[in-house]
Amino acid sequence: MLKTEPSDPADDLDSEEGFAACAADAQDFGPEAVADAVEVVARARARMAASNPARVPPSSDANQRRAS
Repeated sequence: MLKTEPSDPADDLDSEEGFAACAADAQDFGPEAVADAVEVVARARARMAASNPARVPPSSDANQRRAS
């Protein structure tokens, strides 16, 4: 029997470009996919901050504008 291990797409994101690509790709699949992508990006950012706080890119201006 083939043994598999759980995988988290957040493990593959390590740059602002990767975060943006994840979000852009999710838009093709609807609101639920976009919500999932937001969670994935949040996990990736948290992991980056935990492993190397100086490496975490700042949030984009577009995200800040949407929040206000």
